[in-house]
Amino acid sequence: MSSLILYQYTPITQPYGQLPANVSHELHPTLYDPTGDVVLSASTHRTLPDGTKLEYPQYFRMHRETLVKGSPVFAEMLAPIGHRASSRLSRVALFDGVPHLPLQEDSAEDLASFLHVLCHPEDLVQFIETHGLPGPAQTDAIFRLADKYKNEEVKKPILELLKSWPTTLDAWEQWVAELDAASFQHFSASRRGKSSAPSLNERLPSPDRALRLARLYCPEIIPAVFYSIARTPTNQYVAWTKEPKLHWLDNLELKDQKRLLKGRERLMAESEKLVDVILAPPRVPDDNAAACERPECERFKDWLANTAFTQSSHDVLGVLSRSAVLFQYGRRTDDGECLQFCPACRREVWYRIGKEKRRVWNLLPKIFSLA
Repeated sequence: MSSLILYQYTPITQPYGQLPANVSHELHPTLYDPTGDVVLSASTHRTLPDGTKLEYPQYFRMHRETLVKGSPVFAEMLAPIGHRASSRLSRVALFDGVPHLPLQEDSAEDLASFLHVLCHPEDLVQFIETHGLPGPAQTDAIFRLADKYKNEEVKKPILELLKSWPTTLDAWEQWVAELDAASFQHFSASRRGKSSAPSLNERLPSPDRALRLARLYCPEIIPAVFYSIARTPTNQYVAWTKEPKLHWLDNLELKDQKRLLKGRERLMAESEKLVDVILAPPRVPDDNAAACERPECERFKDWLANTAFTQSSHDVLGVLSRSAVLFQYGRRTDDGECLQFCPACRREVWYRIGKEKRRVWNLLPKIFSLA
């Protein structure tokens, strides 16, 4: 069964013109198995040509074993009604010759999303690998009914993608490198006219959805999600609603928008201090080391100050990582001179960059008023 059928699901199996106006019920097109031994039903509706809404039940015929194995709640609900129709089940509601359990609190659309993943978990995994998360309505339905019917397994593929946001500095740097590499490969393949699977960056849920789910299921990723939003390039960020891929910014709760704006101000302030922190004069050396007096080191610092640190950025960690690459390899001037740090200055600057990265990362909860 194609996962696309599930996540583009609509409750109507026939065009309006072919569906009788007096329809009393509907069998789900893909989740009504004639060999099933129990029927579930939930309410759905359609809009008639005159604008009125017609509500009617939709039926799902399932295997009892699948429901009982996948949900202790279903096991408890189905225990009193037994299996197939028999003389001792005369008081049990039947549909199509098997016990019928109406689920009055669930909509047919939500139930279809949940039951499909319960019966075909591989479809959700494949869909996420190919397209990213299902739409918000389907994702919410899966989580809501998974919680209601106490099944954690169906949520795992979504949570695994959600938890790809890192929770440590080392994981963040590796994650950013993987995102950049995957995005470049995807872009290169597209330029060559070759199809490729969406990059991780495209499969990740938008930050507004990630924040909402993270607060419920994995709050440890919230600082990284906020930083992911905050490091969005300024020229895109200012034009929120004009950027097609940034429309989710309008969906952030007001309190999160305020956290984001204040956090960006604090990140900018941290960025403006970097040049003085990283390229400050060397510390007083110990007894076994001499102070660096090489003019080349000072000229190299001047060059770094006018390149790596010339523009303030909300992506403080990115600035620090790029500056580390620049100073590590040095620079050749127009007259052929190679400017680079002496071993002592290299160790000093490397130490400062690492220390500043750790400080900023650990400060993220405070920067975004989460602590």
